[in-house]
Amino acid sequence: MMILALLLMATAAGAQNVINLKSHPHWECEYELDTKVSFSGANAVETGDMKGPELSYRVYEADLNPGGTLNIKTVSQCLTRGDHKAAKYKAEISLQFFKEDTSSPLGKRIINGGGNKTADSKVLSISCKVPKEADIAKVTVSVDGPMARVGTILHLTYKRPGMRSGQSSSKGNSSSSSSKTQNKERWLPPSSSNCKHPDSGIRFEELWGEVSFRCNDQDDDAYEFAEYQTVIKELDRIRTEEDSGAKLDVPEWQGCFTIGSESTILIHTKEPRVPSKLEILAGGIWANIKKMAEGKSIELEMSHCVTGIKGTIVAFEERNGKSNVYLFAGSVEVTSKKGKKKVMLKAGQASSVGKDGQVKVQKFDIEKGAKKFGIPMKEIKNYYSNKPSASSSATQKRYGMERGVITYSFTKGNQKGTVVRTFDKYGQLERQASKVSGSSTTNVTIYRGSKGYQLDEKTKKVKQGKYTPINFLNISDADLKKHKLTKKGTATVAGKQCTVYQSSTTTYYVWNGITLKKIVNSKNGKSVSEATKIEQPASIDENKFKVPQGYSVK
Repeated sequence: MMILALLLMATAAGAQNVINLKSHPHWECEYELDTKVSFSGANAVETGDMKGPELSYRVYEADLNPGGTLNIKTVSQCLTRGDHKAAKYKAEISLQFFKEDTSSPLGKRIINGGGNKTADSKVLSISCKVPKEADIAKVTVSVDGPMARVGTILHLTYKRPGMRSGQSSSKGNSSSSSSKTQNKERWLPPSSSNCKHPDSGIRFEELWGEVSFRCNDQDDDAYEFAEYQTVIKELDRIRTEEDSGAKLDVPEWQGCFTIGSESTILIHTKEPRVPSKLEILAGGIWANIKKMAEGKSIELEMSHCVTGIKGTIVAFEERNGKSNVYLFAGSVEVTSKKGKKKVMLKAGQASSVGKDGQVKVQKFDIEKGAKKFGIPMKEIKNYYSNKPSASSSATQKRYGMERGVITYSFTKGNQKGTVVRTFDKYGQLERQASKVSGSSTTNVTIYRGSKGYQLDEKTKKVKQGKYTPINFLNISDADLKKHKLTKKGTATVAGKQCTVYQSSTTTYYVWNGITLKKIVNSKNGKSVSEATKIEQPASIDENKFKVPQGYSVK
């Protein structure tokens, strides 16, 4: 199981509007994927070649024609080696329009138009009329390969004539040079910085323009070009140039952070792969955090203040010696560094803190503020919507970890034993295998979404039923009332700080949405299960979450 590495070959030199992309599989792989991308617009110019250990794609720029039409089309073919059957794959095209806005930390703001299409077919196309006010159009082509995600294979940026800049321009982290050789070297970024700090767990979800990173211990000449596979470490600085930005993906948080243009931030973590603070050294950033896992919090530190975030849409800006916070939804507490003065902001309020430590609060127009920071208004409206979202369905994340294997010891009366909990896809797939000491039988239950399957080893039969556990990762006050739970502080289990929940009969010790310890007092006696080992494997065989052959469902 190897991720396909894409080798891109342009069909013609100079201006072009057809790109051929052919996968080059590892010798153990049985598949190859050929993709042809055609797009409208003359004068498409190659601006770089992004390469990593398992991914390669090219970046192009073309002229934008406001009022015209953009047409993007992909045609893919999956080839096989040997006698293997052709594997399934999925193509995706994303198109967004922007208007240049120098007042926004992002350097631009999203405008209506564009779209996103996904298809399990050989041919996929998208056609959109260019809004007259559009200055920039961003196109991303991605492919899901037969065995693992191939990822982004092509970036295409359309700009009004005269706006061309390209990531290959000589500024930022490299010396000025127009030579083809030196430009190619800039497009061969490493997978992570050279510092020895632990992995922060943060990755780039989106990149545009020129984004670079370095270890905080190094000088500015150590900045290296960022890519999607970059491992962002503790105490890494991330820097964006003019008309550039990045979106950060953090598994620990349900939401995103978007870094604006001409900004610099610093990453802090409490423990490996658990980020705890982002420090804004310059520029702007906005965040949409739907909800933090129980017991988790994230701080945004600026020159003159610190802000704690839990379930909110908020923007931060370091400008003219002031640390500014703009709240669009939810609530945040701003604390000045000098004097430790605290102010709780409400939606539509902005705070400004200077060297004197005074926290000045005033109202601002949410819609105008959203345009300034490039925040889609629909995200703000969705925050207050009472309609169930996709995240509240059966596909909602249950755990803050994507996958894991946790071993528990349990006692019930005179019985002792072990339980091994294996899960993937943030708890949507789960398997629990329990065994009593001295017994040769292992009791296995498999959970897939909202369904549970209890396996009987002796009869080879499966009992199927509904599975509706308490979702501690997304628990609300209404949920606490429904399940008659109260919070009882925190405690440490297996080296992890847990939030303690208690009902009339049961006490739960929860970390990252996962119950690490459970005490049940019932008429039949007391039972205790407690985690003794927590593992985070790189991958888990999905067959573990399937009912084995030979079993019949009742």
